[in-house]
Amino acid sequence: MNSSNKTLAYFAVMRALEREPQNFRQLLEGCHSLFPDQLSSLLNGMVENHFIGKRDEEYELDASVYNRWRRLHADWQENLDRAYELLSAIMGRIHLPHCLDYEWWFSHSGREKIAEILLHRNPLPVPETIAFLGSPLFGAFVSVLVPESRVYILDKSKTSLDAIDGSVDADRVKLIHYNAEDPLPKEMIGIADMAFFDPPWYVEYYDLFMRRCVQLSFGRYSTVSFVLFPILTRPTSLQERKQVLESATSYGLSLIVMESHVAHYLTPHFEQETLKQKGIDAKNWRRGDLAVFVSEGAMLLENIVQRLEKDEWMEILIGKVKIKLRVKDENPDVYIAPQILGVRDKNSGFPSVSRRDPLRSEIDIWTSTQRGLKIKGYKAMWKIVEGFKNNLTSAEIFESIKQSLPAGAVPDSALQDVENVLLQLRQHISKE
Repeated sequence: MNSSNKTLAYFAVMRALEREPQNFRQLLEGCHSLFPDQLSSLLNGMVENHFIGKRDEEYELDASVYNRWRRLHADWQENLDRAYELLSAIMGRIHLPHCLDYEWWFSHSGREKIAEILLHRNPLPVPETIAFLGSPLFGAFVSVLVPESRVYILDKSKTSLDAIDGSVDADRVKLIHYNAEDPLPKEMIGIADMAFFDPPWYVEYYDLFMRRCVQLSFGRYSTVSFVLFPILTRPTSLQERKQVLESATSYGLSLIVMESHVAHYLTPHFEQETLKQKGIDAKNWRRGDLAVFVSEGAMLLENIVQRLEKDEWMEILIGKVKIKLRVKDENPDVYIAPQILGVRDKNSGFPSVSRRDPLRSEIDIWTSTQRGLKIKGYKAMWKIVEGFKNNLTSAEIFESIKQSLPAGAVPDSALQDVENVLLQLRQHISKE
């Protein structure tokens, strides 16, 4: 028996025996209704190939097989404490969640429950490699619970990865700045024994993230898991959930666990502000369902660009406030005087958390404290925002704008433009 013909039944036996030695009847009860004669034949083959041994009437892992479960299980509570210490350090420096990046973060109870299901109820052995796509904080948390596994955390927000960097074990945990709309780096294809993602709650995002996770786990038996929006999230949620599960089936994923309401979220500041506009005070109400699938790793999907968002945004941190600036369709070699044309906040009306809200088109600078500005001249505006962050003078910002454009493109009058915009930015952002 070599790695190419190991079956799901093989992994079920290994999973059972990594916990404790078991006799034939115990294995039969725990091996998902595998027929007795098939189990007997499988066990004989595994003994012959030195994957397991038999002592009296009990089977056990062969001494040559490394058992990650023993340390994971024995040190679980201690590692939980360490995971929360790590998370506390990260939360002390991470930015306020931003609506455009769909940054809903798990509560302590939600985080623990999901981790327990993924690691303790996984039908496969403890994974050697785990990939987290779009859930960087959860990935950092779990990395402490699996001290003998390699962990890959892929996320499009560099500010999130920067906040995590320095707290995780750099020898085991790799932080990768990656947008799932882009092709997966070739070296990442087929690296994961387990893949988890928590996408924006829209069907097209589930399809995108699922494709990437199938690519991450290509060529091996693995588990692919994600949080699924509940049945009343939208009027069409039942139909959309059906679409998500149909996509999973088409990608060769088999559902083995569906746990309702276990993914409990903290209500981010931006959502609280949106609810307050409607006169509603509700916190930490959002929950999701956890879906766990087994993949045989047989399907290699085409590794292509899949654009879902029509707009591109640049981001910068000022203190703990994440600021996103829309890349506008403007000639990059022409100076366009930066102007703030309008302001949206809790008093003037702000978009809901839905990506379909038409008010989103009215915002070109969007802060994680739910303040938005309509602007023109995005390239010069970006230099001003950078200068504002770095406490540059108007003259220094003016020089940086001149250096970013062809010689002679920026008139001397642009210094006044910088001063005007800088004054307005201080009014809208400086105290956030």
